Amino acid sequence: MNISDQYIDRLMEAAAENSDEKKAEARKCLLDFAGAALGGASVLREKEDAFLSLQPPCEGATVINLGRKASLQNAALLNGMSAHVFDIDDGNRLTSIHLGAPIISAILSVAEWRGLTVGDVLRGIIVGYEAANRMGKCIQPHHRKRGFHASGTCGTIGAALGVAAALSYDREKMKTTLSAACTSAAGLLEMQENVSLLKPMNIGRAAHDGVTAAMMADAGFLGPVDPLCGKFGFISAYADNYNTDFLTTENLPDGLTVLGSYHKIHASCRHTHGAVDAAREIMKGHDAKDVRHVSIRMYEQGIKGHDHTEVASPVSGKMSVPFAVAMAIVRDSVGFSDFTEENIFNSEIQRICKASEVICDDALTAQAPGIREQIVTIDFADGTSETKSVKYPKGEPEYPLTDEDIRRKARDLALCGGIPEERISTISDITLTAAEDLPIGGLINKLA
Repeated sequence: MNISDQYIDRLMEAAAENSDEKKAEARKCLLDFAGAALGGASVLREKEDAFLSLQPPCEGATVINLGRKASLQNAALLNGMSAHVFDIDDGNRLTSIHLGAPIISAILSVAEWRGLTVGDVLRGIIVGYEAANRMGKCIQPHHRKRGFHASGTCGTIGAALGVAAALSYDREKMKTTLSAACTSAAGLLEMQENVSLLKPMNIGRAAHDGVTAAMMADAGFLGPVDPLCGKFGFISAYADNYNTDFLTTENLPDGLTVLGSYHKIHASCRHTHGAVDAAREIMKGHDAKDVRHVSIRMYEQGIKGHDHTEVASPVSGKMSVPFAVAMAIVRDSVGFSDFTEENIFNSEIQRICKASEVICDDALTAQAPGIREQIVTIDFADGTSETKSVKYPKGEPEYPLTDEDIRRKARDLALCGGIPEERISTISDITLTAAEDLPIGGLINKLA
């Protein structure tokens, strides 16, 4: 029993367990994904003509909120991109992975094609999230330090094994799916730098390749004996240091299952959220014009790539802690509709962004990623200052969004995507309450 075998065994156990608590959280993740994809499709719709060259209309899987179908893989690609383009999709702080966008996109494409049920989809979500999180915890933070985007790499593995679980693959097919996913996994953090708009492609491609990996297993192709820890396996190729205990342990903490998911209320990188929440709290009763300096103390992992004060695009703004905080100070909102060109170049937001500094705090680094605390101090023109610390931004498992919060978020995003409110309500009801033996096609028809 090598590491790959033990990893697959743990995932087979997760597929068989399917506790009510995990299924309830998987439903929240499904609705959170649906809202993000319905809203994000409004961005992809602007580029629809270009996507026609990628995939002419065909009888395959539904492309969410674009009114057409594509191949299984390309529907997963486009839906994954839609779900991530606003950067408001779910994830896990312990592994720095966006989960729902790649994993659920892949599962829904195959579920529609195979006529799977709500219960099949929930099982796939539970296993896919655990597969990605186990892998992420094994190789992070060294994976990130080498420049890899875990949402693309570990997301591919999660998407593939999530599809495999939804299809009730046996152990041999699960392992072959893992092998195919390992050799497909990719994604670079450079795609979120400067004026790049390609970050969502890391997510969409993970969904695309996750579908393909599962189909390779179904076609009968076999993989190597140990795709993870073989001489040229995934782990040695993607990380200098790692801990395979997270792949093999039977007693996995809830934080690394679907129960460890966070759900975002701000449309910026999760590394900005604690500081945003702190700044919004401080600014109650203050005016942005009185802000003279902002200090943000945080953990090392969240600083690299997120401390820049030169912002010239919405993507760069979403990735910048100083900019997200400045947006919160000026607008008291860091939502998906706030990252416009007008706000990016707003003189007051830019002034406060440039008057901010991010400081690496060794004590905060030592407690991350379990606690990703951020401490914000704002100095005002009258010589006073206020400090606020946030350990768990809203939406973390320790400070969760309620079902009603998720419904409201999905409604707002879907309205942005042009979906009538009555239809949004039906989508929420199906997602959160539908019987497990109900065909998933009923939900997908509402997402079309």
